[in-house]
Amino acid sequence: MKGILRAGLVAGVLALVTPIPGLVEAQDAQALRDECLMQAGEAGEKGPTPETIVICEKALSANPDDSDIKVLLAVASFHRGEIESAVRLVSEAAEAGNALGQSALGSFHADGLGVEQSYAEAARLFRLAAEQGEPEAQAKLALLYIYGIGVERDFSKAMDLAQKSAFSGHRKGLNALGILYLYGFGVDEDPASAIDYFQRAAADGDSDAYGNLAVIYLEGRGVEPDAPTAIKWLERAIEAGSFDAHNTLGVMYLEGIGVEQNLDKALLHVRQAAEAGSAEGQNTLGVMYLEGRGDEGDLDKAFALVRRAAEGGSARGQNSLAALYLQGLGVERDLEQAFFWAHKSAKGGSADGQNTLGVMYLQGWGVESDVYTAASLIRAAAEGGNASAQNNMGKLCENGIGLSRDRAAALKWYRLAAEQGHPEAAMSVRRLDGDL
Repeated sequence: MKGILRAGLVAGVLALVTPIPGLVEAQDAQALRDECLMQAGEAGEKGPTPETIVICEKALSANPDDSDIKVLLAVASFHRGEIESAVRLVSEAAEAGNALGQSALGSFHADGLGVEQSYAEAARLFRLAAEQGEPEAQAKLALLYIYGIGVERDFSKAMDLAQKSAFSGHRKGLNALGILYLYGFGVDEDPASAIDYFQRAAADGDSDAYGNLAVIYLEGRGVEPDAPTAIKWLERAIEAGSFDAHNTLGVMYLEGIGVEQNLDKALLHVRQAAEAGSAEGQNTLGVMYLEGRGDEGDLDKAFALVRRAAEGGSARGQNSLAALYLQGLGVERDLEQAFFWAHKSAKGGSADGQNTLGVMYLQGWGVESDVYTAASLIRAAAEGGNASAQNNMGKLCENGIGLSRDRAAALKWYRLAAEQGHPEAAMSVRRLDGDL
């Protein structure tokens, strides 16, 4: 495992020392420790071999308080599916102040593996490890700050942590920087820089970076849209174990983007993502169930999946949950809950969330009516390419709600929405075209 190796084998001096009671045992313990760490370092991310595990177990018997060895054996236990043993070992290492143990235990809490799922506890542990300079913990904490999961959203802190991690050369830090620059979180939007960071992270084998490069080519951010290249990156991400990539590929099959539309393949990929804990996959599957695509419109299942997605930090899931509360689908209508989740989604950068929140301010649903705040939110979503928001901007401009009445601007927004297939906007374009 990268970052664990502390020293090589002790050499030379042992032969020069006359054995003293207790000293030989100490020297043997140090030699076992060094051999364990050296072999684990040589194995890298493949994980320790069975032979190395035997040596490390002997090393731990000789060095019962050694946290580095405990973390190594925890990794081996995890790969064998022995979650309870892995949690015990990293917990002991974390309690002793070991940064790698703190980081690993934080990951267990984030995923709810063998411990209670808690993003707040994950953030606390990542912070302890990050303060010791552990680069993976810095990158993971940066992501929590980017999406406001377990902590208040803070792009400044996210940037600081991502830069520190990337400075150490860690691929997760490079990927986090790519996200910040791709979406303009706390910095000017810069797709070229984002692509550079993602490519550097991908070159080091980061599956999240593979997925982000796929999104860039799929959406044409800073490059020409290229579905075949997007699919190649998604396939690499899936091979590397990314379940979010399964969700993206599922959506492509669902909508027929770059591939022939295929509901069975869409369900296959989206279910794999959702069952593995991907928040985006849970949201997609929940929406599919709502629409009757996959489970006969099961509202209870849909609500449960969407709620898990929202609580897992998916901005899309948060907007979907807001819509369910707003419409009373699968749950009793609750405007306060709808506003809460729409607000979280909008803060998370979702154009859908911004549009939903804008409509709620416009209508006074769950909040005091404010047409100016409504217009600001809807404009942000429309400028982000959201077709519903573009149609809503057309209505605001045409009727002078929250901004000056401007029928030419209204027609512009209607046309943008109509180009994306919005039927109501297309009708408005035909209606206004003859008047202007």
